[in-house]
Amino acid sequence: MSTSQALANRPAELRRIDRVVDVALFLITAICAARFVTNHGLSTRGTVILVAAGVCLLVYALGVVGEPSPLRQRVAITAAAVIWIGLVISASSFAWCAFPLFFAIHRVHSGRTATVLNAGLVAAVAISLYLLSGGRDFGLVIGPIAGGVVLSMAYATLERLFDARQKLINDLITTRDQLAASERNAGMLTERHRVAVELHDTVVQGTASELLLLEAADQTWAEDDHGPARTSVREAEQVLRDNLSETRRMLHRLASERLSGQDLGPALQDLADETGAELQLVGNRRALPAEVQHALLRVAQEAITNARKHAEASMIKITLTFHHDEVGVDVADNGIGFDADQPGESDEPGEPGERGGYGLRAMAWRVQNLGGEFTVESRPGGTVIAATVPIDDTPADVPDPAGEN
Repeated sequence: MSTSQALANRPAELRRIDRVVDVALFLITAICAARFVTNHGLSTRGTVILVAAGVCLLVYALGVVGEPSPLRQRVAITAAAVIWIGLVISASSFAWCAFPLFFAIHRVHSGRTATVLNAGLVAAVAISLYLLSGGRDFGLVIGPIAGGVVLSMAYATLERLFDARQKLINDLITTRDQLAASERNAGMLTERHRVAVELHDTVVQGTASELLLLEAADQTWAEDDHGPARTSVREAEQVLRDNLSETRRMLHRLASERLSGQDLGPALQDLADETGAELQLVGNRRALPAEVQHALLRVAQEAITNARKHAEASMIKITLTFHHDEVGVDVADNGIGFDADQPGESDEPGEPGERGGYGLRAMAWRVQNLGGEFTVESRPGGTVIAATVPIDDTPADVPDPAGEN
């Protein structure tokens, strides 16, 4: 993070410390000025020193009063520090101002720039005190230097600890948001499953019963009776069959029974066993979000359905591939192929087309809705349908009941 960004995003507790540092600098400067006047009077030199101290405070105030921009803060505090360096060499009474200036410099600078400016502060104090001793006391030089080194090391340690804490807080916030999103998605899938069960137990069962009653009524007519009443009954039977088929197809979209209580890998294995397909697992398996598993299972189901119904395929292969930041499902067959640009699909996602099920558009819609990629490659001799979805790159080992990797 740049210094400007750090200033703009400075936490409230550090802003309170900044205000204390600002007030301390003004108070200490006023006390030092009073001490200087008491000891040296208001000679021409003394007046120049006091004017320089006033200019230093004025420049500093431009960077801290109101709501200054990060650039203005940096320029004003740096200029005030440079003025103060010249001031303290001329008048050692102002040496105590080094403490608040040290923290102010670290507020607007970091790294080498902060080190150079603070080294200038320490050197100015050391020179001022050395001159005050008449050039006889080197202890007055060593003391400020040692104090500056210790203070710099302590501040650098605190800064690293604070950055680590801030990073931890940011990570926790990100994790919380991801967990909340995952819980919302899980709740959505649970509700979809509940609605599917309710529809199955009410609408589907009721429609099936009505169809049975009409079929029974149809059987009561004589074989040669083709009157309008019987024709209407048979038309009603066909309407009910169509509605029942469409409702079951809707239930198929709402709930994925294969994922109940298991992961995508075992669900695909069950699908492969039922359809005579071959399943290959590539990469290190991991836990996947429910919505990703649901979408990829639907793609595999629909691709296999299309291959069996339309492709005249004798071999179907499913490949589940785990990468560090994405997961993909490929379904390949050795069928007759088709023109992928003219698949005979409906324009709306989820609507069945000539190739059955939701069709290619519905599969693409599912995958792209998760930020993934969906591709179809087809030619005489085979078709490959591939769906890839991005996932969190944090690995989470999942035991493989089939013993495969």
